[in-house]
Amino acid sequence: MNSTLPSAHTLLAIDDDVSMLSLVRLLLEPQLARVWTSEDPHEGLRLAIIHKPSLILLDNHMRDMNGIEVLHQLRKMPATREIPVIMLTGDNSLATVQTAAREQVAGYLLKPCDPQDLLAVIAPLLNLAVPPPHHELTRPLKLSPEQDCLLEMHSILNVLGVLSNELNILVLTARELDHLKPSLEKLKLFKSALTDPVRRWEILAEVDDLEQLVLSNFEALQQARPELADLLPLEAWRDNLASIFAVFRIRAHELMARAADPLIWQTLPIEQVRSNLIHVFEAIERNSHGRYHIVYKALDKYSQDYLVEVEVISSRGEQIHIPLVLQDVMRDLSANARKYTEPGGCIRSRLVEDGEALRLTVSDTGRGIPPDELEAVVEFGSRGSNTGDTPAWGAGFGLTKAYAITRRLGGKMWIASKVGEGTTITLEIPLHVASDIQ
Repeated sequence: MNSTLPSAHTLLAIDDDVSMLSLVRLLLEPQLARVWTSEDPHEGLRLAIIHKPSLILLDNHMRDMNGIEVLHQLRKMPATREIPVIMLTGDNSLATVQTAAREQVAGYLLKPCDPQDLLAVIAPLLNLAVPPPHHELTRPLKLSPEQDCLLEMHSILNVLGVLSNELNILVLTARELDHLKPSLEKLKLFKSALTDPVRRWEILAEVDDLEQLVLSNFEALQQARPELADLLPLEAWRDNLASIFAVFRIRAHELMARAADPLIWQTLPIEQVRSNLIHVFEAIERNSHGRYHIVYKALDKYSQDYLVEVEVISSRGEQIHIPLVLQDVMRDLSANARKYTEPGGCIRSRLVEDGEALRLTVSDTGRGIPPDELEAVVEFGSRGSNTGDTPAWGAGFGLTKAYAITRRLGGKMWIASKVGEGTTITLEIPLHVASDIQ
């Protein structure tokens, strides 16, 4: 397994071709600490002075100032003089090539440029491994009304799956079903209701009743079988059941908040979005009952710890405007990345709003997806053929939901994966123009 951490290097791309800047972000954001882009050469110079990137990608033909002029300015200033520059341009004139050579550019690539060729030039300069190509998903997604209901209720289905798992472990350990049978049957009723257009909303108001039933059944088991305390940390188990129900109530509240408009956008504090995802990983660690630990800083990581890095960046400073359902997608993709990565691996979740689009990238160092299954893996209920030995406590359609939501929001989705090395999922969604954006 490859558990390489994302590089500490940074990159600045200056190009008035928006599609080229999008390609650069798509290819390099998962691997680098930060990628800055600018369509304006003057703004690009300012960014170079402020941030001193590890590498600059520079177009030649741009408005107001061409790339050679930008290169001259970079070489004049002490702060930017030593930064390596790769010219990425459609200009193959001898004069331009000779001038670039005199300025000792680190590379000169002609547009249109193959993404793998670009990576091959950049990789040795920044000590990067060349990742597999990004595959854009384009197949139509056909969902039945029942499947569509389940996608909308996916976060609830996941919580019910976790609860079922916790109770079934107790049943297997205690070797008796009687005390917990009412709770397990009630969970089945909740699950079956999720495909009913009316009943699915009613059960969200019954979470407290379900919690009371589960905890009373648990306490009855505790009293009837006191010897179980020698096999399981029952008080901690009870606390964990209560914490799962706390998450259940949050997910129910989130669904109710967007019931009238499932794709509603809202402005949220960046720290809230980041903390919400961290809380998910904290719950995942609790539900592992000590099988593994999750840390959030590289310096805290021991060999068998998961390292999770969460980054949220917005052009609006401390706030970000997103479709609320994107938090579901971020949770699902990040939890999937952890599930299919062995302990000791790394998961990186990065959400960037750059003034033009929202870009969510979730990468891992896990088992990867076979290349001939990249399109099929987003089909409802589909999993990669190499995931058979991993317990499937989740609903099994996190990627389906991510793809469906991305398409409904007018966006695109890519998968880059290599078996045995890991996977990167990237979503790009055009920004919603809302009345609360000043």
